[in-house]
Amino acid sequence: MSKTVSLLLIAFAGVSALLVAGAASARRSHTAKKPKPVVISTRKVPKLGTVLVDGKGRTLYMFVPDKHRRVTCKGTCAVVWPPAELPPGAKIVTKGKAKASLTGSDRNPAGGRVVTYDHWPLYTYIADRKPGQAKGQALNLNGGLWYVLAPSGKVIRTKLRTTATAVAALTAKTGSAKGAFRGTLHGSGTGSGTLSWTLTYARLSSAVTSVQLRKGGKLVVRLSGSDRSGAHRTKSLRGAAFKAVAASKTTVSVATKRHPQGELTGALEVASPPAGPILVKVTPAAVARGKMVARTYSCTGCHTVDGTASTGPTWKGLAGSTVRLIGGGTTKATDSYLVDVITDPGRLRVAGFDPGVMQEAVPAGEVSNTDARALVAYIKSLG
Repeated sequence: MSKTVSLLLIAFAGVSALLVAGAASARRSHTAKKPKPVVISTRKVPKLGTVLVDGKGRTLYMFVPDKHRRVTCKGTCAVVWPPAELPPGAKIVTKGKAKASLTGSDRNPAGGRVVTYDHWPLYTYIADRKPGQAKGQALNLNGGLWYVLAPSGKVIRTKLRTTATAVAALTAKTGSAKGAFRGTLHGSGTGSGTLSWTLTYARLSSAVTSVQLRKGGKLVVRLSGSDRSGAHRTKSLRGAAFKAVAASKTTVSVATKRHPQGELTGALEVASPPAGPILVKVTPAAVARGKMVARTYSCTGCHTVDGTASTGPTWKGLAGSTVRLIGGGTTKATDSYLVDVITDPGRLRVAGFDPGVMQEAVPAGEVSNTDARALVAYIKSLG
């Protein structure tokens, strides 16, 4: 074979190899997975109407501090309220009544981009476990208020959950007996809720036989039977009973063996707690009450007061400290944070501890706002 022919064959083989490699590369490029589109859709949610949801049906929220222009929820906030991320190269697809013209994206301080709707960055809420839930609606959490959005882009500010204090000073019709009824009314936004309370009394003529709420002399609900002073109770309320209590139209009546029609009575005043951060004052009376609350719920069975390890975080040095959270991030153990996790342990996500223990021992609404504040005063007194 001549030298010229050999060179031609070698050149042909090289070109063929390049062509094959190029074709293979093209096939790989063609078959490479494209990022899935991010779906923004709509769904009807009770009491809220039609709202924005993601591709899995999870409710989407806007964050007021974002001020209609940029993502400000980051760090710990983003753990509780995961942003609706837009992967590189992914497109936004709208379904239902969502409008494509209102979609966009904004830079995420943590990296990447976040889907926006009418310039509002969108987030989900970690406590929404299934489609159709909107537990984050109107919550004042992680630095601001959270609301759902209508397909038009309008912010829906309807409140679903409410918490109010319930207080009654109890006096005797005859004799020197006196007492106090202190509690918290938790509303679900659907005309029902729970009333958690503590009844204290002194100098009653005989044993308590029932604690009732009455309206115009008629029984609204029987809260409990025999009750000792200082005992904590919780009662579910529905329909007319819940409405009457929430409107401060009921009277607490404590019946005893000698006075079955009621020895102690007092109007039950229900009012929403003031907005803004909670600041608990450490006073001897508050600390004493906090110690009583700790004994009532056997808190020291899981929490120590001297800094030693236990099932739950030690209370010594807890107030004001930086708390590491499950999934990363940290939060400050402010008075507001401590009251929140005591009254609703479902919000407790401390790294290194089982979040289910406290939820089982003390369900949401079990500890009243008043008792939670007293407990925080006790925790703060430990240094």
